[in-house]
Amino acid sequence: LIFPLNPTTSPTQDSNHWWAIAFDFNAQTITIYNSGTPDPHELSIVNALKNLIAEMYTTHHNHSWSWQRWHTIHPSDLPRQQNNYDCGVYMCTYITHIAFHAPLEFDQTDIPRCRQHIARRILANTYCINPSTTIPHPTATPVPPPLGKPMTSPDTHVTPKSASSTPAPHQN
Repeated sequence: LIFPLNPTTSPTQDSNHWWAIAFDFNAQTITIYNSGTPDPHELSIVNALKNLIAEMYTTHHNHSWSWQRWHTIHPSDLPRQQNNYDCGVYMCTYITHIAFHAPLEFDQTDIPRCRQHIARRILANTYCINPSTTIPHPTATPVPPPLGKPMTSPDTHVTPKSASSTPAPHQN
């Protein structure tokens, strides 16, 4: 299997705007997640990704890939940005929700918390972790770390490597 994650998502950037594409290999759909206006180069980007996937499949399975039964979807009920600068946060939040099969239930008022969620995950080096790890909804109210203690990720309760300490002895 070439694409073990289903759906497989791709962040996309064109003309200073970020959006995401999800390929669902079970449903045979390509879904465009764009928080702003449609991208004029969308079709060419989707076709380039389709060509890449087809080439990878053909290389690994020695027969051609067909897009004949696939459909492209542009959801009309997506959360939409209300400004010209939050597209990257929306794209990351779309991909996080898609990866964890969570509903896209957020709006512009949640974006500051989503931005903080992304920053915490990057700083704690936990953004690309095992998908089986439970991660709270990014729009949930964040829990600040205790004062005077090393920062841990409220998402995974993992202490970053630079702040690790000797474990306490086991007590019965």
